[in-house]
Amino acid sequence: RNKVVPILVQNENGPCPLLALVNVLLLRGAQHIHPDVSQVTFTDLVTLIGDYMLETNTLSETNAELRANQQQNLTDAMALFPKLQRGLDVNVRFNSVEAFEYSE
Repeated sequence: RNKVVPILVQNENGPCPLLALVNVLLLRGAQHIHPDVSQVTFTDLVTLIGDYMLETNTLSETNAELRANQQQNLTDAMALFPKLQRGLDVNVRFNSVEAFEYSE
């Protein structure tokens, strides 16, 4: 409320869902970028999101199977980061909010 929050935009056209993710985190106050920063790289954005994911996802300390599953989920999510630079290919079906098929 009455707080200045930087919003990231592209300097060239093209899809970048990573910008959308970072802007949501910035608007929620979950991440911060110093106002004096005039440019950020793809690597900066990936680091910001990756750090956020690792900081906010507490791994189970009592259940080894759950911990392994959580670690794999984080690894799988972070493996998608390179694809976020050029956009995502999602095959949507319009009969349900959960209707889409996996695509590489």
